[in-house]
Amino acid sequence: MTEKKNSTLEKIEKPNNILDKLGLISEPDQNSAFDTSVKKVTASGDFELDEISGVLLNEASKNFRGPGLNSVSTNIEVYDLIQDIEISDPDYMLRKNGLVIDINYKSGGLNNLQKTLWGYEVDATSIVKTFYLSKQKNLIGFIIINFNDENNKIPPVKFKLTAADMQKFKDSVKDGIYIKKTEWSFVKLDENSGIIPYEDPDSRIYADNILLGTNDVMEYTFLTSDEFKNYIKEKTYSLNDLAQDINEQYHRKEWVGSVEKSTELISLSEQYREEIRGIIVPIGLENAKSDYERALDVYSDSGMYLWYGITFNDLEKISKGRKSLVDGLDKLNDVLQTLQLDSIDKYKVIPPSTNALLVSDGMKLKDIYKYQDPYGFNDISLQVDTFGYKNTYYSEESKEYTTASIGKKYFYVVVDVTHLGYRGGKYEQINTPDNSDFTLYYMGEEFKDSTPEGYVLGLGHTYKMKVLDRKEHMEAVLIFEVPEDFSEKNAYLKVDLGSEGIPVWSFSYR
Repeated sequence: MTEKKNSTLEKIEKPNNILDKLGLISEPDQNSAFDTSVKKVTASGDFELDEISGVLLNEASKNFRGPGLNSVSTNIEVYDLIQDIEISDPDYMLRKNGLVIDINYKSGGLNNLQKTLWGYEVDATSIVKTFYLSKQKNLIGFIIINFNDENNKIPPVKFKLTAADMQKFKDSVKDGIYIKKTEWSFVKLDENSGIIPYEDPDSRIYADNILLGTNDVMEYTFLTSDEFKNYIKEKTYSLNDLAQDINEQYHRKEWVGSVEKSTELISLSEQYREEIRGIIVPIGLENAKSDYERALDVYSDSGMYLWYGITFNDLEKISKGRKSLVDGLDKLNDVLQTLQLDSIDKYKVIPPSTNALLVSDGMKLKDIYKYQDPYGFNDISLQVDTFGYKNTYYSEESKEYTTASIGKKYFYVVVDVTHLGYRGGKYEQINTPDNSDFTLYYMGEEFKDSTPEGYVLGLGHTYKMKVLDRKEHMEAVLIFEVPEDFSEKNAYLKVDLGSEGIPVWSFSYR
């Protein structure tokens, strides 16, 4: 029996899933069609595809998960194609029409998942599936989908799939929800677009021949045996240095850094994969080259899993990502062995330890973290007690109301610090953690507090570092300015206590 994979979409669509609660994925209004204009560019007297295109696009929109959900208008242009076997493009299979579809959207409202390559691919794939599986499929020679940002922040993104390339997916097109970037006939994506290169490894549509369209004209380079060995050695060490950085940052709870490094791993794996496709190796080394390509696929998947898992606090994805790193390293070591090169110690790159504490198995509200001062003279406890939201607060210190910025709100957290007792030694007082030691983490971003001095009406005393005497207790509030769509369900608070640990609290109860 084939093991069922948990894809990004399956997790989102579970009614109680955290992403669904956050409104990261919302359904379009199924009762209203898009504002779609359909234009016949060269009239042939046959209007069958013109008349149905708007209906098909509206049907495709029901499965949008990316920028298509933020579309303000769509345009369809229907082109007549040359149906002459001598001069027509064979990839169009002598079909009558080509389609160019513009999705005009506003990037300002996109969330983290919609800003990924996966978000664009899911929407583009929904369009090509709907058209190529319709009754009009035998009329269509190609489909081009342009995503145009009306906020002018993201450069245009283009996908093209020809009729011939669509044939290579056969029945598998019904199983997955997106076509991977490398499997489109053509993709135009500005490398400086800011689009995150995440693609969900568990929900893709697989083609019989993965080398379909080519985004660039391929230039081939021949490497001698020694040149190929040096090439593999150099790339292997680069990949594993990056994998080690990810692992170390993750265990230090430097999650923003590990998210960025995971994205870098995705991009580097894809870059190396494009490079190796253009390399010709001596006879006898073809299998080593193929094995290296497969290892790069595993590394790319690892980066995908880790980016998603760390960003969305999904321990299952993080575990998959770490396992993929080990699997990728095993495959690279096989290549190194074939080439009679020294292997990499995988336990140095990825120690065989359990996952570092993330929210899933960290501290909950009311949980107490006990530690000692740097000298070991005093025992201290730290507790995150409760939380809440405000748009405006009144400070008794300044005698002023403070209102959150446009598109923002305030998230406050009540923290308790207690001097538990004196063990003996030179000092019997303690310093509570500094404000800078507290970091709020949410959806791949870090937030530092903007707590005012003094007393806030309705909340209490604000948190500032303080000296506590024996048995003294302090309860105070930290205030963070966060995005309007912020939800505590996918956020957590990290406190860096230096040598005494880095406890992490989620905002849920046991």
